[in-house]
Amino acid sequence: MVVIDDDAPFRRSLTRLLEEAGHQPKAYESFDHFEASGMIPQEGCVVLDLHLPRSNGLEIQEKLTLMAPAVCIVFLTGFGQVAASVRAMKRGAFDFLEKPLSLDRTMTVVRNAIAIEDLRRENRTLKNSIFIDDRMVGSSPGMKAVRGLIEHAANSCTIEDGLAVPNTLLTNIAKYHFAHNYHQAVQIVQDLAGGLLVTAPAAEDLTSEATRAYVLKYMGGAKGFDAEKRLRLLNLIGDLTASDFGGYQEVLAVHAEGGFEAEKLQAYREYDFKSVAAYARKLAGV
Repeated sequence: MVVIDDDAPFRRSLTRLLEEAGHQPKAYESFDHFEASGMIPQEGCVVLDLHLPRSNGLEIQEKLTLMAPAVCIVFLTGFGQVAASVRAMKRGAFDFLEKPLSLDRTMTVVRNAIAIEDLRRENRTLKNSIFIDDRMVGSSPGMKAVRGLIEHAANSCTIEDGLAVPNTLLTNIAKYHFAHNYHQAVQIVQDLAGGLLVTAPAAEDLTSEATRAYVLKYMGGAKGFDAEKRLRLLNLIGDLTASDFGGYQEVLAVHAEGGFEAEKLQAYREYDFKSVAAYARKLAGV
């Protein structure tokens, strides 16, 4: 953890506070001193004053992001500097703390930044240790269409204040296409699984001496697919489509990021009907 602030008393107080919380921060009075130290962390948290003398916090953020892209940056701001902090967060800063500091908020933000860094580190470790197929699960025409729309929405994005905004027309079409067909996919899976999704024996029935023999006899499938495998598969389908979790996901599929009507309205607002109508008239020769 690193603290960069030109106010010596404040810097010492914050450093002591972080030490008492179990951290081992290194403190610097300027970004130049920090850079000259040669001790640039490649992970962790950097608490940085947004307005250092002769330094622009946003420019420092850009430099630091290039030097250590995995580091979480938390900005320190004075009263009335919230707008600048928001711009910094749009550029990737984790959070900001307003002076004078609140002890509870400071500890919460620092704790969250470290937790996020731990998750990022775990993710990097997993990526380096196992083979990850980057293909979207499912290769049906519908899933390919959704992926194509997502990629096109990203490729045709606009840049606003350094932030990439996907093409909202294509984004809403992709979301509508997915949400409109998700429940149909669930219906097909439930139909194939049958009523066993709610009437199949429980795991306790398979382990009980009184019922195990009956479960193995009557729940077995084709050769090589015994009762236990069949129950495991039914349990997975049940978790995904017929449980509290499954119901929650089915609602999200429809309403997250806007429901069907909101998606259609947004697509209608942004679609270029005039150019399409002109093209149709040209093809028809009218």
